[in-house]
Amino acid sequence: MLLRLAILGMAFCSQVILTEAVLAQETGTSSASSQDVSALDIGRSLYFKGDYQGAYAAWQPLVDAGDARALYNMSTLYRRGLGVDADAERALALLTASAEKGFVEAQYLLASQQFEADITDEAARQAAVRWWLAAARQGHALSQYRLGLLYWNGDAVARDLVRGHAWMRLAADQEMEEAQKALATMDRYIDADQRSQSDRLAGRLVDREAVAERQAAAVESAPASAAVATPAPTPTPTPTPAPASAPAPSQEKPAMKKPVIEKPVEDVAAKEESPRNAQEDTQTPSPTTEMDFAQSWRLQLVALRQEADVEAQWRRMLADAPDLLGGLEHRIVAVTIAERGTFYRLQAGPFASRGDADTRCRALKAAGLACFILSPGR
Repeated sequence: MLLRLAILGMAFCSQVILTEAVLAQETGTSSASSQDVSALDIGRSLYFKGDYQGAYAAWQPLVDAGDARALYNMSTLYRRGLGVDADAERALALLTASAEKGFVEAQYLLASQQFEADITDEAARQAAVRWWLAAARQGHALSQYRLGLLYWNGDAVARDLVRGHAWMRLAADQEMEEAQKALATMDRYIDADQRSQSDRLAGRLVDREAVAERQAAAVESAPASAAVATPAPTPTPTPTPAPASAPAPSQEKPAMKKPVIEKPVEDVAAKEESPRNAQEDTQTPSPTTEMDFAQSWRLQLVALRQEADVEAQWRRMLADAPDLLGGLEHRIVAVTIAERGTFYRLQAGPFASRGDADTRCRALKAAGLACFILSPGR
């Protein structure tokens, strides 16, 4: 019996990243001028104040210069008609230009739009796979997760359990909880030899240099101005009889719910908690002591190979967002993953509830920093 995995339910909301370190890495340049960074920051500030015409004016010179982030942000204004007349064609052109310059969030968003627009358009679906591959090779966890599902299910690509497992493992290694759950499910349906093949393949799938650059810049994001919602994976068993050594491709398509591409910025922070999360919030004691840190809601900000690099990254992040990180405790937690080695994870907190952690994580993403929410005891 072989399990198929589907994308259902809850959503990931990605946020805009506009920091100097990110610009230097994501635009493919060795450095970003302070003037460009200032223009991006000014535009972001104006955007969140509702001054969309002001944001447009701040970003337009950078768009003319071909800055990938400005192209991405400007595409949001045109897509949603903020400060300009809505123009889907112009928005798509700007988004595509950003993706072509290697900005992973543009690649991910473009792929998501192409893949979900028309499930009968095979050419568009193949183009989407190529964009997800481009982002996944740079270490983009959501793209790695989507590829994991595609290869596992044989959806838009030839079915390849080992490759699907390898992509899902890469996403899971970045503390993506839904990917970890999907990976655990996959593990029940492949043998030790296939897992060994997956381990070897995972090390070859990504561009290690690009991943290291993105980690050093603490990048794991998409624009808050776009607020793209992408369904998270929930394993859904649909057994398919097949030999354990060579499972036959299932003809059933994975259950899909079309992502909500547009979500107003003002709605992001007001996202309603699910009943389960609300119950968890009421049952989680307010963290007030040193011992409470690991038993509280926390944020993971980055995971790197060297402990000294993680500490240096914390100092940079604290300097970039003192209003968001100042006053929080931070911990560096060493985790050894079989055959992958030791990673040092930067965690910050504590928070009294999931809602508090979620609000802070969204604000950090909007400021250009990466984060995942960690539940108590995890």
